[in-house]
Amino acid sequence: MRLIKGARNSPWVLGVFDADGNVRHFALSGEVLNRRRALGILCAVPLPDATGTVTLRVTGENGKLSSVLGASTMLDHGRALVFAVSRPPGISDKAWSRVAYSLPGAMRRMVTVVQSVMREPLHRTKPIVEPTGEDSGFVLLTKDFKVAFHWHPVENVSTEIAKLIAPQDERLPTLLERAVRRLTASWDFARLETCTAGVVVPIPGLRLRVVPMVGDGIFIGVSLESQSRDPIDQSEPGFRISPREREVLHALLDGHSVREIAARLDLAESTVQDHIARLIVKTNSHNRIEMAAAFLGWRRHRTGSVKGDATRRFAESAYGYP
Repeated sequence: MRLIKGARNSPWVLGVFDADGNVRHFALSGEVLNRRRALGILCAVPLPDATGTVTLRVTGENGKLSSVLGASTMLDHGRALVFAVSRPPGISDKAWSRVAYSLPGAMRRMVTVVQSVMREPLHRTKPIVEPTGEDSGFVLLTKDFKVAFHWHPVENVSTEIAKLIAPQDERLPTLLERAVRRLTASWDFARLETCTAGVVVPIPGLRLRVVPMVGDGIFIGVSLESQSRDPIDQSEPGFRISPREREVLHALLDGHSVREIAARLDLAESTVQDHIARLIVKTNSHNRIEMAAAFLGWRRHRTGSVKGDATRRFAESAYGYP
C-alpha cells in the first residue's frame, strides 16, 4: 500500500524474464514511457541470483537515490519478475525514499499475484510489437558489438519495430545486445568454423537471428523481424506435439542439457529422453539436430560446413552483404 501511494501517477513498467534473460511478459503504465525506454529500464535492473531474494536498483550514478527505482525477484522455473518505477514530478525526497524502502516487500507480494494469473505457457504471450508481415531490420556488428552498419526498409522507419531496434551511440538496445552476446558466446572470431548461426526471440513478436559474416575479419550479422507467432507455434499443428513435448523442445532449442531440462521441469531424465525420442519420430528425423531444424522450418535448407557456406555466401563484398 505504501508503494502504491508513494508511486501514484508515476510511470512504471513490469516484466517477466525467462531463465535465459528474454522478456516474456510485459506491461507499462499509460503512454508516458515508450516501449524502447521501458525495456531499457527493465534491463537495467539486475536479475536475482536465487529464489526468495530481491535484487534492487535504487542508487544512481552520483550515489544518491536514483530517479528510477527497480527491483527483481524469482518466480518458478527460473523466471524473474522485474518492476521499475520512475520518479514523478513534484514528489519530495522523503516520499521517494519511502517508495524505495517499500520495494522489497512489495516485490514479494507481487510474486504471489503474478504467479496466480500466469497460467499459460510463456511462448503464448501476446506480441509486444504488433507484426505487419513486412517489418524487418539488419545490423552488422563488430566482435566488440559495435554497430558497423544498420538498415531497415525506408517505408517502415516509423514502425514500432524500427524504433525498438534502432542503434544508439553505436550500440544496439541493451536487451538485443544481451541476446546477441548469448548467441555468440562460443564464437572464436579467429576461427570461422566456431561461429555458428543462432536464433532467439528476445521479446514476444521479435525474432533475432545471428550469422557470421566475412569481410575484413569476422562480423556478426544480426537480422531482426517481427512475427505474430513463434516458428514452433506455426509447425505444431502438423506435428501434433503435446504441451510437455513443447516445453522440452523449447528448452532444447535454448541450449539446455537433458539433466538441466529434467531439473527445470521436475521430470526424470529418462522421461525427458522419451519426450525427445517422440519428437524425433513425429518429425521423421534421424537425430535432435534434424528434429530442431524441422520445427524451425530449416529442414529443406542445404547443409554444409560453416566455413565453406559462410565464406561463399558472405565474402562477396567487404562486409559480406551485396
